[in-house]
Amino acid sequence: MTAALISLALLLDAASGSRGAGILWSASAAGLTAARECVSFMVSRDTAGMGRAAVALRCWCSQARGWESPNAGPVMAAGAGALGLALGGGAYHHGRWKARPPLGFGPASDARAIPVALRLVSGALLLWMLVIIAVDVVARD
Repeated sequence: MTAALISLALLLDAASGSRGAGILWSASAAGLTAARECVSFMVSRDTAGMGRAAVALRCWCSQARGWESPNAGPVMAAGAGALGLALGGGAYHHGRWKARPPLGFGPASDARAIPVALRLVSGALLLWMLVIIAVDVVARD
């Protein structure tokens, strides 16, 4: 579910960045932006709650603003904090070096972090599945 929400947030981000005409575009862009922010918030909270919640929340609040994307910043900052790892920094993007701020706290990521990250994503997925089932059960009544 987290991956689906991230995809939805990225889709909304791309759609709200396109250009249209007139008042209709302004209203739909505002709606897309609000939806994107809501999805991004849910993913970040979901990620933060599945690991080291206090560190994840601190990373999200203090580091997410430094990223260009309003979707990637909160999710990656919360994820890095939840995993207890340092991520980010400069990287090549489309063949050009791009300086980026560091995310998270702790040691640099390596291959040993993969099982920990998989447990984090699996826990988040299970949480969202339970939420969806609970909402469905309540909605049927």
